[in-house]
Amino acid sequence: MRKLSSALLVVMTLFIGWPVEADEIVFSPAFDDDWAVLQFENGLFAIPLDKQMNVDSLKKVMSKEKQPVIGLLALNLKEKDCETLEELNFEIQTIYSTNSSNSEVCSKNSSFDLVNEPENITLENGYTIKIINDGGNKNFAITNGSFKSFWYFSPIKSLELPQKVHLLYLGSHSIGSHFTEDIQQLDPEVAIIDQQKNNREVDELLHQEWVDSYYLQKNLSIHVEIRDERYDLFLERQDNS
Repeated sequence: MRKLSSALLVVMTLFIGWPVEADEIVFSPAFDDDWAVLQFENGLFAIPLDKQMNVDSLKKVMSKEKQPVIGLLALNLKEKDCETLEELNFEIQTIYSTNSSNSEVCSKNSSFDLVNEPENITLENGYTIKIINDGGNKNFAITNGSFKSFWYFSPIKSLELPQKVHLLYLGSHSIGSHFTEDIQQLDPEVAIIDQQKNNREVDELLHQEWVDSYYLQKNLSIHVEIRDERYDLFLERQDNS
């Protein structure tokens, strides 16, 4: 189990290979922003770190980036979120909403395209986001064929739960029934955890399953560089002064 100081920079190489162009997932510091960003050569795709996404914090995250926002995955999109997104001073090309309750509100005179309740989202460089909907619980997987990651917010009984992922993201409300069984089936190599407080159950289970674990911390971003058959994970201190 690894809990690391925000002053520490760590590089972990999971597979030895020749250097090639890398895509990257960047997890924002905990208690500050609520988003991760999947970075491609031609733009960014924003991914929420909590089921109750904080649209207001998206402006802060994107203010640090210079690339266009090619897409956004929106969980539990609300009318006020649509209004906030319209007021942002940067362009979002497409928003993928996992619920369609406010589709008409968001679609009227919108500067972005809105896709409601997608099952699969096709991104650049062979990446796909698969939305797994099980009785109202929505988790999702991100893969490029070689690299597999799973974003786990709620217990899930679906047979669609993938096996053997490289990276597991655990949301702050993910502990519940079937948790142990789900983690054993996912069998991750690395877990990134959004927990404001240590959870002994999570620590013990991941330690038992030999999973390297990293907690999101204030002023510390977690970077995952993804190549064809290799991924590197490193931590970077953020200066928010």
